Amino acid sequence: MRKTVSIVLVVSGLAAGCMGGDGEEAGPSASAPQATSTAGPPAPEPPSSFAAEPAPFEVVLTWEPPTEDVERFELFRDGARLATQSGSASSYTDDDVVPGQVYDYQIASATDELVTTRVNVSTETPVPSLRSARVEGTFNVSTRVASKSGYGTYTPNTFGWVFRPQCAEGPCNVRWRDLHLKRLRTVLKRAGTRYRGDFTGQFLIECAGSPVTSAIALDLQVDRARLIDDEWRATHLVGTIDHSEAAQLGCGSSEAQLTVRARLVH
Repeated sequence: MRKTVSIVLVVSGLAAGCMGGDGEEAGPSASAPQATSTAGPPAPEPPSSFAAEPAPFEVVLTWEPPTEDVERFELFRDGARLATQSGSASSYTDDDVVPGQVYDYQIASATDELVTTRVNVSTETPVPSLRSARVEGTFNVSTRVASKSGYGTYTPNTFGWVFRPQCAEGPCNVRWRDLHLKRLRTVLKRAGTRYRGDFTGQFLIECAGSPVTSAIALDLQVDRARLIDDEWRATHLVGTIDHSEAAQLGCGSSEAQLTVRARLVH
């Protein structure tokens, strides 16, 4: 009897259907692990419309926060950290500046993990006007005779004057006095850059060796100023002293005008 031989084909490796019609391998089996997303929150956007509004002693910074929520804003001046503001803030005032200086500011949005690129703006603080200078301190004063009449001899003098403002800050009326001639004192009223006041009493004029009474009018003007101890202060004053004496003690009337130049000492 003829025996029948059966041939069994054993396919190893990929299961049926795992080979494509073009011979390429199919994707992973259903039992392979799947990749998971690790993307974090989106990076914040930097603020927009960053601007600086300068004044002599402060710069006001403003910006538009981005539409995405940010935790804070980092502010820098000339590359150094200036301040940190909350994510809801849209302005900051830098009051640690001086007149006539250029400042570079930067701002960035930030979260705990991410900081955006910085947005920049530059500005220059203006120099205050002379009318805003505060007249205060001790001044060395020199005088020169502009005109005179009725005197035998007349020698111009140097003085030491002290000015004390009648307000806590800024320009205002001042109390004026002489360091050595204690009787010379009055209040000078301010009008813009000018300070005027009158005094009646003994001034430096004598008749036959005896002091006489003079009528004095001071008219001073701020000529120069600079920043001193974070305050805009007058450093030079110019002006005139007009004085006259009525006939008295056997002497006739007299009058003179002195030009004045005063320089701040301290």
